[in-house]
Amino acid sequence: MARDKTDRTDKTPPATRGTPDWRDAAAYGDVKRWTLGRWRWEFFRRRDDVRAFFDERAEPQYEGDLAGWQRACARNDFKPAERAYILEHAPIKPDDPRFLARCTPEEQDRFGYISVFNPRIGDVSKFENDVERRDSFEWAVSGERGDKVLSGIKLEKYHFVIAFSIARPLAQQLADAARNLKGLQKYRLGHHPQKRRHPTKWFGYLRALDAREAGATWQEISALYPQTNQTEQAARDTWEQARALCFNF
Repeated sequence: MARDKTDRTDKTPPATRGTPDWRDAAAYGDVKRWTLGRWRWEFFRRRDDVRAFFDERAEPQYEGDLAGWQRACARNDFKPAERAYILEHAPIKPDDPRFLARCTPEEQDRFGYISVFNPRIGDVSKFENDVERRDSFEWAVSGERGDKVLSGIKLEKYHFVIAFSIARPLAQQLADAARNLKGLQKYRLGHHPQKRRHPTKWFGYLRALDAREAGATWQEISALYPQTNQTEQAARDTWEQARALCFNF
């Protein structure tokens, strides 16, 4: 059979893409231990626009941070402990798993992340603490009764703020909040919004993305899924479903 040479994607070497060899399932590591956040990152980091954003932003950001750090190192008005701290905390380089490319508010809306790690690294530093979707921060409202007040916040359509007491058991408060929010969803929207997830397919989706990016034919990709009829159209369908998940996990 002639090789399919049309509609190919990036021919960049795997080391540059930062993705495993799609032909070797073991190269992906123990995917059964991946959290939901890790899965989300794995699909997100395979987007071309994410890679382009990081490549454009990372080096200028690092150079700016490095210049600021060098200026701080040259100052002589710091206490010894402060100076030691500064010297020990040089800016992190873009190829380090801890590096984060900062996003503007517009980019946060576009990507759904506060900041972006190097998309060519899967196992990034402190993943669950630092790689967060922006919608997780809709609850960043703090304050207490007394001499402190809630910070001013402009709520968008369908946003709702609930105050919790840290002096009372949380379980019942959370249960009450969930019940009230679900009631509001039903009243305002007519249904309870939810995403249908098919995690058993995710590993196969990643391999389809990596295979196509590496230049594999649809026929070669179809061989990854013995449970299907292994047609080229089935491989295309799997790849399209995987691509959609990159943008709407």
